[in-house]
Amino acid sequence: QRRSRFAAPSPRDTVIEAAGDALQSPDLTVDLRHGVHVAYERSSLLGVEVRYLRWRPGEGWDRFPTRVTEPGDERTARPGIGAITHGSIDVVYTSFDGAEITLRTRSRRTDGEEALDAPPQPAVPPSTALAVRPLPVRTGRMLEARGPELTPGSRVDLIDASGRRVAETVCEQTGVARFGPSATQRLTPGIYFVRRAGTDRAARVVVLR
Repeated sequence: QRRSRFAAPSPRDTVIEAAGDALQSPDLTVDLRHGVHVAYERSSLLGVEVRYLRWRPGEGWDRFPTRVTEPGDERTARPGIGAITHGSIDVVYTSFDGAEITLRTRSRRTDGEEALDAPPQPAVPPSTALAVRPLPVRTGRMLEARGPELTPGSRVDLIDASGRRVAETVCEQTGVARFGPSATQRLTPGIYFVRRAGTDRAARVVVLR
């Protein structure tokens, strides 16, 4: 369902997939061009697969969902999605082979190098780059960022793939910023970024439930 800021939802709702099997654990994000991306689980007699659908302004939803996982994949679950443009997306999910849980990523790149109409950014020297740990981080766990540009009193933001700030913290000591369990507990699984407020340099974070 899509809602306007000043009007009632129109249309009331849209069916993007219907099946006799279980459809669950959806994750949704909006890209920089206002496209909508959804990843979710579909259960069947053959196991759980992760599916993906995209909505583009003026074109609507994809006619059919894309199956992200392959037949024969281990038990999969907890999809998360990050998108920059209509054709630049990453879907993350977990798989379990009976012994250990593995984090997997599938990417789609169909926009080409000029997707954002912006010049390439120079590489950040290691001496100024941010580093985060642990990677991946589970919801409700401490997330720590380190970097020489982090000074006492500087604000550090945690932002989602659409650029929305979802948490913030203030450095209490030189080179270290921490997001406590209360900040990560409310996050949905997916891709996030940590950066010092007022800068463009960011460190990528994968969040799992």
